Amino acid sequence: MNDEKILHGVQKAYYGAYGGITPFPICLKSVSDYLGDELEYTFVMEELIAVM
Repeated sequence: MNDEKILHGVQKAYYGAYGGITPFPICLKSVSDYLGDELEYTFVMEELIAVM
């Protein structure tokens, strides 16, 4: 069984996207933009650092 899902229209996540160099926040921002929730890359990074 193939459980893969593809979200067509999600911006490609790559190093340098949104001015970032960390893959997870870039991916999270791409998906959140697609879903209509405009997260800032810097906000995502600050939240990740806060939970570490």
